[in-house]
Amino acid sequence: MMRCLFIGLDAFDPDLLREGVRRGDFPALARLMSRGRICETTTDPGTYVGSLWATVHTGVDPSRHGLYCWADLEPGTYRVRLSDERNIKNDSFWTALSRAGYRCAIVDIPHCKLDPDINGLHVINWLTHFKSVEGFASAPAGLADELARRFGLDPVPHCNAVDHSPEGLGRFTEAMLARVEWRTVFTRELVMSGDFDLVAIGYGESHCVGHQCYHRHLASPFSADDPILRVYRAIDRAVGQLLEACSEDCAIVLLASHGIGPHFDGSHIANRLLRKVDRAVAAGRPVPRARRLLDFVAANRLRSLLGPAARLLPPELPRSAHYRAFVVPNNEVALGVRVNLEGREPAGLVSLDQYDVYLDALQDVLMQARRPDDGSPAFVEALRTVRLYGIDPMRNRLPDLMLTWDRSRPFSGLEIPSVTRIMAEAQSVRTGDHRAGGLAVLAGSAGHNADRGAAMDSAEVAHHILGVFGIGLEFTAVGDVTPPAGHP
Repeated sequence: MMRCLFIGLDAFDPDLLREGVRRGDFPALARLMSRGRICETTTDPGTYVGSLWATVHTGVDPSRHGLYCWADLEPGTYRVRLSDERNIKNDSFWTALSRAGYRCAIVDIPHCKLDPDINGLHVINWLTHFKSVEGFASAPAGLADELARRFGLDPVPHCNAVDHSPEGLGRFTEAMLARVEWRTVFTRELVMSGDFDLVAIGYGESHCVGHQCYHRHLASPFSADDPILRVYRAIDRAVGQLLEACSEDCAIVLLASHGIGPHFDGSHIANRLLRKVDRAVAAGRPVPRARRLLDFVAANRLRSLLGPAARLLPPELPRSAHYRAFVVPNNEVALGVRVNLEGREPAGLVSLDQYDVYLDALQDVLMQARRPDDGSPAFVEALRTVRLYGIDPMRNRLPDLMLTWDRSRPFSGLEIPSVTRIMAEAQSVRTGDHRAGGLAVLAGSAGHNADRGAAMDSAEVAHHILGVFGIGLEFTAVGDVTPPAGHP
């Protein structure tokens, strides 16, 4: 009987992985890489920080599965809400296997919804970097309580809520090491039981330690004082223990999902920048004076001062409604910009026939943004989702424009000559953030069709695992993202 072990290393930097293997710090990963095929993996352009894991486990891009950030716009409004993985309409690869009669055990794969009908077991949000809306849950339902009694709850339920003193980061690192051990003990038992055709496990500790301790890594890379190295070594030991528990014919798929690097960006002043730029862009119809007045009222909180006269004003809308484009959540690697499009947004200001003209002009101005202190560019790339995915703008739930920040040095402000100059120091508890690109290792029968020079798209991982079992992934009928209510 075919068996497969999938190991997801969340934000385990592929360059650090290779360097650690070269140095002899990761012997288990080195052994796996020596007997498997190694493929670089590409990540979703612009949105990968939030969309990547959904892309991995559904096998479709974010224009179809719809998840791209920890928060998104509530359809038909300007309100930002927490994203909910239960809204993903596409099946995960383990659901497809389960329906085909295979026994599956899934533990802590990020950004997925619970499959209550799984043929096997499913655990979500136990010891993960990010906790989705469902919280710590399992199928069967009692398994979560059993894990809590046996091992405990997550000692770091939110990795931003960390004491950043040297002692605090020491406790944080020890908690990461404990999480790796707990999950490995449980998952090794699942592998050794022989009860499951697929075992899939995710390690989020590489993600957490990369955010909080990247500065420590830069200060003493690959030293005894490097928390990232300590956590990566623990994960390497865990990988070794899981591989030792596997039968000889077990297919292995390991994914180091994406990278880690310096946390430099201008997200803290992006709203102010975009408002200034929108006013300066001449292309497309200008914002009506009445809407500019409403924005002035909202910006200065004048409704509360107008007393009964405020009833004469139209209903209050967020300030984003009074601009032709506004910032939407997209994590912090790439600035997400959405056009206030007529017929898609409730108070749209840009007609569909002006969509491309306006975006072209907006992009041209924004790409001139630079750091005031040294004149270095703010952005290195501009991405348009409609062009990336070939979708109708009216059905697009992703940002319309994404601008990738230049992360080579800090931001103390942003400047566009003759348009605006904004000065403000960034404030973040995170010293590390993400880089595009990952790495996959395919061993045993999992390496059968990976002999190629081209990189593997992250969406191919699901198809590859299903291919090990000789089945394909059947997509749901709802392929493209659902349009707002009232639109075809």
